[in-house]
Amino acid sequence: MNIVKGTRRVINMKTYKTETIVRETIDKIFCDICGEDMLAEFNKSGLLYDDCIISHKYAHDYDYDHADHHEFEPDICPKCFQSKIIPFLKSIGLNTEYKYEYR
Repeated sequence: MNIVKGTRRVINMKTYKTETIVRETIDKIFCDICGEDMLAEFNKSGLLYDDCIISHKYAHDYDYDHADHHEFEPDICPKCFQSKIIPFLKSIGLNTEYKYEYR
């Protein structure tokens, strides 16, 4: 995070300064299967959210805080999830029925 110097002002013996904070944000996320920009597709869709999270994590050692952690978390777009992952999960006998959640 970079802080750019700004202006200062004094009000009732308190000094205030204006800062501009520059930070990195995610610009694009590419699907590991088809290579499409997932954020661009999501922004066009108008959906509130459309998440696909697949991950595998493990660590060596019993002391979790000092263990070597390994993580696999591919980025998969909703289209590839529906057209490739769901059929595979069905082929190995998993129930792929969605749960409806009203909020």
